[in-house]
Amino acid sequence: MDSIKAQMKNNDVFRRVVQYFVIVIGSAIYAVGFQFFMYPNSIVAGGAVGVAMIINRLIPVPVGVMTIINSVREVVFMPARGLNNGAQPVMGFNYGAKKYSRVLQAIRFTSGITIVYSAAVWAVMMVFPGLFFRVFNADA
Repeated sequence: MDSIKAQMKNNDVFRRVVQYFVIVIGSAIYAVGFQFFMYPNSIVAGGAVGVAMIINRLIPVPVGVMTIINSVREVVFMPARGLNNGAQPVMGFNYGAKKYSRVLQAIRFTSGITIVYSAAVWAVMMVFPGLFFRVFNADA
């Protein structure tokens, strides 16, 4: 019985090692394709890196800087997205219950909080830009 458990455990370890190896090989293939085929031929990937590449083609700002800017934007505005995503079920339930005044009240509340939060974060980012860049790069 113990040998069967040991064999199953070894099989699980082997399977996990193979999975990690496949992930590493896939990442390497993606990196090579990105570096040698996509970027030189102006083919844009998705996500923050893709946005950074598009902006790099329009404005001569390094891709790394644009990636940091987009990453800071994503991280900083997560609470606003969380508030809005959390309010959607509440608004949906009230809409389904035909309580339209509560839906409008929720829309006004989330919009107001989001605008105030965004303005406050924007002001802090304008006053202390290095603080946010240092999160991603110690040289900033």
